[in-house]
Amino acid sequence: MRPDTDSGTGCLAVFLSSSRQGQSEALHGACEGMHRWRCVRSEFVTRGEAAVERWKQDGGGHEVDEVMGDLQARLDDAKRRAAQRAGR
Repeated sequence: MRPDTDSGTGCLAVFLSSSRQGQSEALHGACEGMHRWRCVRSEFVTRGEAAVERWKQDGGGHEVDEVMGDLQARLDDAKRRAAQRAGR
């Protein structure tokens, strides 16, 4: 990824927008901030992927036919109740 577009406040963008005085400090601070953000983002993705793997190992989820059957039953029930209300 390009440093000026990665997080919206990338090293290059901050460096170019800072005054001549303190440019290296601004660049250093921006790069540190970007590094911290990348670490947080990477850890988040890693935790999410681990959670999905645990979910799969635990047998999580439902078969498509099971979900569709449940949704169809709920829809049929809602239609039946709506027809009863309309007939009153």
